[in-house]
Amino acid sequence: MNYKEIVKKGFDLLSQKGGINDEEIAAYFHRDYRQYVDGKELDYAGFVAHMKAQQNVVAKMNIYFKNIIQEDNIVFTNHVVDIWKKDGGKIKIHVIAQFTMKDGKVIGCDELTHLISGNEEDKDIGSRTH
Repeated sequence: MNYKEIVKKGFDLLSQKGGINDEEIAAYFHRDYRQYVDGKELDYAGFVAHMKAQQNVVAKMNIYFKNIIQEDNIVFTNHVVDIWKKDGGKIKIHVIAQFTMKDGKVIGCDELTHLISGNEEDKDIGSRTH
């Protein structure tokens, strides 16, 4: 199975629409999903809250994959995200992430997010849930 395409489609939904709804999240992310990002752990409900928190801030985003590699049920990405905020600000982050797949969906993510540019208040953009 081409898990890289599943990961890319999940990112495409977020970047093209500025957010995804509950049904779209469920189509790409397993109900047992766990995300470890910048020292924080999010379960499925926490991840949904994270997506909704981003929708409150993000007007538009572009994702540039430097690398995306699949080995068995693991997808590794090294990507940069340019974010235009609804308040007119801009954020640039560098993300290193390892996604674990199960049943055709993402079940786990181990991620480091680094704020390249933007306000210090946006340092938590990779894990923000409120």
